[in-house]
Amino acid sequence: MYRGFWGAILKIQLYLESLYTRVFSARYNPFYFLGAICIFFLWILLVTGIYLFIFYKMSPEKAYESVQYLTVDQWYLGGVMRSLHRYASDGLVIAMVLHTLQVFVKDKYKRFRWLAWVSGVGLIIFTLFEGVSGYWLVWDHLAQTIALYTAEFIDLLPIFGEPLTRAFINNESVTGLFFFLMLGMHSAVPIFGLILILLHIAGLSRAKINPPWLLNGALFGTLLVLSFVKPAVSGPPADLLKLPTTIGVDWFYLFYLPLFEVIPPWQSWIISIVLFGFLTVLPWLTREKRPPIAEVSLRECTGCSQCFEDCPYEAIIMQPRTAFEICPYCGEKREKEAVIIPKRCASCGICVGSCDYRSMHMGEWSYEGMKKRIKEIMAEDLWREGEPKVIGFVCNKSVDLEGVVDWERGTLRSFPNVRIVPLVCSGLINPNITAFALRAGADGVFVTGCQPNDCHFRMGNTWLEERFSGNRRPTLKVGVDGKVRVFWSSGVERKAFLKEVGDFVEDLRAGRDKGILREKVLNWAYAVPAALLLMLPAALIFYFSDASYSFYTPDTAQLKLSFKHTTPRVVECDETGRLQKEVERYRKLLQETKRVPMHQISIECGRERFPALVELYVDGKRLLEKTYKPRGLRRDGAVYVYERFNLKAGMHRVTVKMRASGRKEGYDYIFDREIEIPPSRVVVVDFDELKDSFVIMGEGGS
Repeated sequence: MYRGFWGAILKIQLYLESLYTRVFSARYNPFYFLGAICIFFLWILLVTGIYLFIFYKMSPEKAYESVQYLTVDQWYLGGVMRSLHRYASDGLVIAMVLHTLQVFVKDKYKRFRWLAWVSGVGLIIFTLFEGVSGYWLVWDHLAQTIALYTAEFIDLLPIFGEPLTRAFINNESVTGLFFFLMLGMHSAVPIFGLILILLHIAGLSRAKINPPWLLNGALFGTLLVLSFVKPAVSGPPADLLKLPTTIGVDWFYLFYLPLFEVIPPWQSWIISIVLFGFLTVLPWLTREKRPPIAEVSLRECTGCSQCFEDCPYEAIIMQPRTAFEICPYCGEKREKEAVIIPKRCASCGICVGSCDYRSMHMGEWSYEGMKKRIKEIMAEDLWREGEPKVIGFVCNKSVDLEGVVDWERGTLRSFPNVRIVPLVCSGLINPNITAFALRAGADGVFVTGCQPNDCHFRMGNTWLEERFSGNRRPTLKVGVDGKVRVFWSSGVERKAFLKEVGDFVEDLRAGRDKGILREKVLNWAYAVPAALLLMLPAALIFYFSDASYSFYTPDTAQLKLSFKHTTPRVVECDETGRLQKEVERYRKLLQETKRVPMHQISIECGRERFPALVELYVDGKRLLEKTYKPRGLRRDGAVYVYERFNLKAGMHRVTVKMRASGRKEGYDYIFDREIEIPPSRVVVVDFDELKDSFVIMGEGGS
């Protein structure tokens, strides 16, 4: 069960879940509500985001000031709101990563679950976009770094007429329109997130979208304490002509930033496409033989709708009767019948356990098949005299029985008189099956499934518990007098499982009745350990939400070659002159003949323009030699150049040569100057179309 790398990861995760179960109990274990916790954090982000939106100013001068006002002047409310917004977003990433890993290692993403998985990948992309766009709005050094790297990343897509990097050449190039667009996207994109969430839970009945109120309170309290202990703050204001050296990076969202400094954007695109493409198609990469799906025997089906109520994946619908309208046994009229939707069926057998009329079948797991199996077990001569005869129904996804069960005999090695019957899911057990086992000669019957709220098929153990407690049909119709027990166990809790079995056997020997359900409830004595366990993810947020990273050394300077240039056309012609000649010709025809031919004469010249060969030399060393093609489908747009080079601060001789015509040798433009670049400054070599020459922007730190 735990072989291989992912098996080891599953084992580690199960041990963590078991640790949290001991402290929180299974009813409040955060690991069993990771998806719902994500939605809880989204609610916090929505409320705090609306408050921050009220005070935000959409301009380069006011954006940073408005955030600072909330952080400093209104620290008691605005600052807390900002901190909650920051830390809830980081908590969302932690919960989302754990949820994704949990679904993967527990094999909950294949076949009928593919839509939930694919929409979940979409939600990961949505979350990353929202986080990054939120950091842009602060417009400090971190936002400046994100903006530059992201612009370089996006510019590889031909979706903008002018490259996005041109918007961040200097401080004057950033306008209020940029902040308006970013705030609009940051506020509007959550609508698509809502659609993805609806797709994510589509086909799930009773989807868990709200954690227990006690867990919500503990999570919110943890975030609130974190907000006061370490308030979220801004870095220095953005200055596009200054290099951010050491800045605080939120590694939950911006883990990719250091990669952008060492790999080109096109490689980043390949990595992103391969990674998210692989995640998207993962449900179809492994093909498994499909288990038998459930079937309905209409002769026995009464149309009671209990299977419809219990199915966790909405794979059963109720429709008007098509056959056996009159019950062949009692003569009563029937109005509805159950119908299985094969594509949605999870082959969990929960509907088998929910049917009190034995009309649901699923291969060997039908009611009659279970009775036959019990009769065979009781008829075997392996039973030891003088010991209680016990049959245990154990879910395959719960406790790991490897090495614990002698599968040739079907007995527990520690308890030879305990026969094990493995199940697809504990939810397929009908209480009347346990009663039948007792009538067939068993002295005791126990059922073991996954921990509450952690059923592999979502609701199996919940419905089983309610059936045996008498709160859900079908219920146990005969007195069992301590001979039936239900307890839960995760995959790594074999010792606890064996102890429960041993206690049950001892209770049968002594004739003690300790009740059917065995579960540890929340113990308030564990309040302090629970708080400490919640502090583990809080500690990650405390450090990694603002961990310092040095992008450049203090003596680093940067030279940018960034300009727009319209090159000559490959075939030059005078469109204006041609148009005037055509007008004159039409005027003469009209005067001489009183009419003109009604057909269109094309006066359009060829629009393709020459590419531009650009070379850059610094201190005589060639750093760039590249040909840039004009933009546009017809290659009739301008040439855009954007390159950046890290240099050691000081005096440098910079030479730029450009050939932007059809000439084979020589250059149309040459720029050659000594430039002093102070430490941590950016100097931009631009091209002035009006002066028809290269110019320096930001020289001397201006």
